[in-house]
Amino acid sequence: MKDAFILELQQLLHDCKEEVQRLSIENGLLRKASEEQRKLNGQLRVELQQMDDWALHPKSWLDRS
Repeated sequence: MKDAFILELQQLLHDCKEEVQRLSIENGLLRKASEEQRKLNGQLRVELQQMDDWALHPKSWLDRS
């Protein structure tokens, strides 16, 4: 009975280690995606500001060419 309990504890420990490894990988991927999302959001803000500027002052944009 004691041996079965120890084996069960070892299996639980192994499962926990695997879960920690999986969660660490997932966390890293989520952080990377978050960084990429912030970069895209910044680019979209610039483009939106340019569109707003053009909508409010189209003549100034047409004079640039």
